[in-house]
Amino acid sequence: MPSHLNIHTTYSVRCVIPYITNSQHLRFTVNVNKVITGDTAMAKAYLGAKKRRSYKTWLIPDIVEENISNDDSGDNISKSDRNCPDAHGNFSTDEENEVVSDADGNFSDADEGFSADDEGDVFSTADENFPQTHIVRNHSAVCEGSTEEREECASEEKIYPNAKITNDESLLCILAYSLRHTTSKVALSDLLDLINLHCPDSTNGVPDSLYKFMKSFHCDTFEVQYICPSCQHFFGSEIPTHCASCNGTPGDMENLIKSGSVFIKLSISDQLRGKFQDTDFCQSLNYKWSRTKRNSQNVEDIFDGTMYKSIDALNDPKLLNISVSWNVDGVPIFKSSPFHIWPLQVTINELPPNLRAKHVILGGLWFGPKKPEMNSFLQSFVDELRSLENQGLPCQWKGEKTVVHVYSLLCICDSVARCAVQNVKQFNGEHGCNWCYQKGEVVEKGNGFTRVYPLQSTGPELRSHRKHTEDAQQAVGSGTCINGVKGPSPLMLLMFFNMVSGFAYDYMHGILLGVCRQLTTLWFDSKYHTEPWYIGRENEQIERRLLAIKPPTSITRPPRSISLRKYWKASEYRHFLLFYSLPCLFGILPRQYLDHLQLLVQATYIVLQDSISPHDTDKADGLLKAFVGRFESQYGKCHVSYNVHILVHAAASVKNWGPLWSHSAFLYESQNGHLQKLFHGTQAVAEQIVNMFNLYQHVSRLIAAVFNDEQTRQSKSFVEKMLGGTNIVTKCIGSSSVMFLGCPHVRQPTPRESHILQESGFSANKAFSFYSRAVVNGKRIHSKGAKSLSKRINHAVQTKHGSIALVRSFIDVGNAQGEGHAFIDVMKTTSNDISKDRESGITAKSILKERGIDSVELIKCTDIHSTCVYLKDLPGLANNFFCIQPNRWELD
Repeated sequence: MPSHLNIHTTYSVRCVIPYITNSQHLRFTVNVNKVITGDTAMAKAYLGAKKRRSYKTWLIPDIVEENISNDDSGDNISKSDRNCPDAHGNFSTDEENEVVSDADGNFSDADEGFSADDEGDVFSTADENFPQTHIVRNHSAVCEGSTEEREECASEEKIYPNAKITNDESLLCILAYSLRHTTSKVALSDLLDLINLHCPDSTNGVPDSLYKFMKSFHCDTFEVQYICPSCQHFFGSEIPTHCASCNGTPGDMENLIKSGSVFIKLSISDQLRGKFQDTDFCQSLNYKWSRTKRNSQNVEDIFDGTMYKSIDALNDPKLLNISVSWNVDGVPIFKSSPFHIWPLQVTINELPPNLRAKHVILGGLWFGPKKPEMNSFLQSFVDELRSLENQGLPCQWKGEKTVVHVYSLLCICDSVARCAVQNVKQFNGEHGCNWCYQKGEVVEKGNGFTRVYPLQSTGPELRSHRKHTEDAQQAVGSGTCINGVKGPSPLMLLMFFNMVSGFAYDYMHGILLGVCRQLTTLWFDSKYHTEPWYIGRENEQIERRLLAIKPPTSITRPPRSISLRKYWKASEYRHFLLFYSLPCLFGILPRQYLDHLQLLVQATYIVLQDSISPHDTDKADGLLKAFVGRFESQYGKCHVSYNVHILVHAAASVKNWGPLWSHSAFLYESQNGHLQKLFHGTQAVAEQIVNMFNLYQHVSRLIAAVFNDEQTRQSKSFVEKMLGGTNIVTKCIGSSSVMFLGCPHVRQPTPRESHILQESGFSANKAFSFYSRAVVNGKRIHSKGAKSLSKRINHAVQTKHGSIALVRSFIDVGNAQGEGHAFIDVMKTTSNDISKDRESGITAKSILKERGIDSVELIKCTDIHSTCVYLKDLPGLANNFFCIQPNRWELD
């Protein structure tokens, strides 16, 4: 990097241009019409000329300062007192540091929504109207003062006299609209012009330019990290003259950017600090201590796993410490290009399950045509996590200054990314399993060969953190893979991260997009038409049943045709496996294969329950091992794939980390879908995504500060609609956990209803308000008489006591507590042949046969636990069935 750069330009601009080095932070001001001699082309790139730039040149800093420090002190991984390699590949193998000794395809479930609007980037700073502030480490370089100080000086004036909203409300509403609809900078500029046309002149507080509008928001920033293009050695935010690893010359900044040897690093500390300013967020962190467990001996969330319990720093209620899980995965962003983004997403385990997706933190972003070199990509991430582990994060908690320590526990990703992060051989190589030492066998399959993992009678030896560390040490010394381990990983430097069990089993990729998709291919792909399990000729009959199913509204996607299965998302495979497969295939798939499938259905249901007992975990472990053991005899050795093999490690993940829903990739895949939509065109894609993500984070923090009284209710409702994308209930009545929807039907109760009301202690000598719809604990439920649904059955429910019922109607009894009630038909149910494995005699309890109405009862609406999938009048089946949803946390 040159120590001095003279620039000649006649641009009429004045902007603050920040730049950061490892040792200092410098700021520069370019005055209006000031002429500086030098490179005109570089000046255009730095100062934002109108000419469209290469998709990577936005990474070049806006100016180069004199006498740049070239300190490489932070480039290398320092040696830890834990089992990790030093600079020479040597290890400390103190067995006392080991936390635990054992534990447990590459597809996205997000919608493939792409935008290719060449009209302009989403709030792109490539435009001349934007201040160039995108390569900054020091938060104060862009955000002048704390959030509280900015809020104090925020404008509370109306946008014009007698207007409904203030300037701040107006700005937030416009920004929320732009985020919701991913408007380009041109569209946003036109929107501002349109709004100004409707407002009075001179007194209008709405910004009259896009520059002024964006200047109103002070967002978190990011920095660019560089790696060696030859050996992938991590440089950090500065480029050395020679690489310390290969002694090569990496070239200048522009060459590294063009070669794709860069990635973006975002500050986890800054994002956490902003979240701790949110009172609701702080209160939510008490969930671990305030929740009510159904059974004290069961695992019901990540906190109940043996790995989490083994960490004293996370199990002392006097300490304000938190833990994080994280994910890294490749996401395609163009249909006709190999370019992917690799976001590094972080979630906070101590939040309630329904809030973890709301508070996702973006730790980094790789963008390019090739996969990232994981050790380099993770190094700056690990460096910051180590600081948060040891020094902690100073923040405000309940009005007092405190220090929060943050610990990384879990990496959740698919098999391809997991191998790269763990720095081991991929699953198709020898010793490719991440949790045991089974080598696998190479057998013929079709016209080629494949590696398979048949179940071994004695079971392979399980991996442990200590042994993995020893294998990595030997791999460094020998230059070859040892037991599948290629070498060390920066993750070994983390205080409580276990290099084996720290990689949790992900059922989304392992069971749904792995085994379940493999089974549907075997059953329906015509290349297996000579095999005894092939049922492709019966597609028409299967589809008649499948498409006749009317799921509840909690399942977003109705069943799709078998012929469209290549487009199924992971959630669709989940519903097919748990609810649709056994009834739809009954009498069509040969019985021995149906019995085999039942083992997987029952085991998957068990490990996804709200509350899992030790007995249930052992039962699921036995079912999964039986499924894997019989797979070879049913479908042949060549089909005992890696995904089939790792089923034997799923139960261990439940013991270590809780139910599989608590550490699945569904949350991250959903966020990947959002990230895909945060850009327009093909220029500066990574920058657009990061800037938009930061705007989302920032606007969420400002909502509580701006919308703080009843006068702001209308604009707050609009912003929440834009950011949440949910429907607004316009006519509702009820308590916070129960809302009746629509207009009531006021009438006298029937004689039967009067009798039930009197038995329940209510007077029946008056008219009551009856409703056909209600929202109970966030779930919409309809009664049997509701007319608004034609392709859904939304009145089948399971109560907290385990009964299956059909909702007849909702009633407002008008008691002082304001509790909503419902009349229900309690159903008789029994087990059935469809869900029974004849060989073991085990029957799946998640699928029940309907046997008629047992009784009519009045219950509190809050006693409804969840909706059920009611399989009614399916062609070719003599009975109706209820399928119980395993938990209330997973959303479609």
